[in-house]
Amino acid sequence: MSDLPPSHVPNPAVVAAPANGLRSLTRVSWPAIFAGVILALAIEMLLDLLGAGIGLGVVNPAAGGAPSNFGFAAGLWWLGATIIALFFSGYVAARLAGVISRFDGMLHGLVIWALGLLITVYLVTTAVGGVIGGAFSVIGSTASAVGQEIKAATPQLSSPSGLSPEALQEQARTLLQPPNQTPATMSREDATREIVRLLPDLTAGGDRANQAKQRMIDIITAQANISRDEAARRFDQAQAQFTQIKNQAAQTAKSAAAQGASAGAWVTLGAFVVSLIGLIAAALGGATASPQPPPFLARWAERYARF
Repeated sequence: MSDLPPSHVPNPAVVAAPANGLRSLTRVSWPAIFAGVILALAIEMLLDLLGAGIGLGVVNPAAGGAPSNFGFAAGLWWLGATIIALFFSGYVAARLAGVISRFDGMLHGLVIWALGLLITVYLVTTAVGGVIGGAFSVIGSTASAVGQEIKAATPQLSSPSGLSPEALQEQARTLLQPPNQTPATMSREDATREIVRLLPDLTAGGDRANQAKQRMIDIITAQANISRDEAARRFDQAQAQFTQIKNQAAQTAKSAAAQGASAGAWVTLGAFVVSLIGLIAAALGGATASPQPPPFLARWAERYARF
């Protein structure tokens, strides 16, 4: 038995801890991490505003807009701003947490990167939705106000049916038009209206398309006062031109979709690379704040360790 009084009995927790106190019981300091996240977002926003100001100063509308390498320069600026913000915030958070080991500093930097990424994605998605919703709300309010002004200035254009007088006259003309008019008795307006009406049947295929074709050839023959063969030749030429235009439009749409997909892929890969480099920068910043920084950053850490 020891002759020491009970007050001098050593505490097992104290005995287990290193005598130099280099090991804290809590390896993660959440207040320091939240401070680092806020600092990273603030630095990122500050540098993005600076880059936007420089970019807007470079753009010259009179010369045709932005330079050809404007997007590449903006991407490099975004990368540099991300590296600076995450490295500095990781270093500050690790210093505030008082980390001892290099690995603990890296963990603080990684957590800052993860939280900053999640917060950024959340802010971007919700902010874009809010801006779009607000813009459409403003457009709708403006359109409603303009509509009220037009209705007040020209009350004769407003009717209980919601149709203009021109539309009502067109509807009445359609109702009074005799059914199954012969092409020879049609006016030019009636013939044009009939061809337009037959276009959906022409694209439907089958018997409907054949009947629509014959009806349109009859109308062209009577209205142009030409032979039926000449009318059929004109119809075939018009149909070929229409098919060519439709195919060109489809090809243009496919090309635009392919370019959009390619651009989206490059943007996604670029965001991944920037995020990965930001992760490395945050981890290095946190590791630099420890008493055992990475060898290639040791001199810089020793110089600023007294601050």
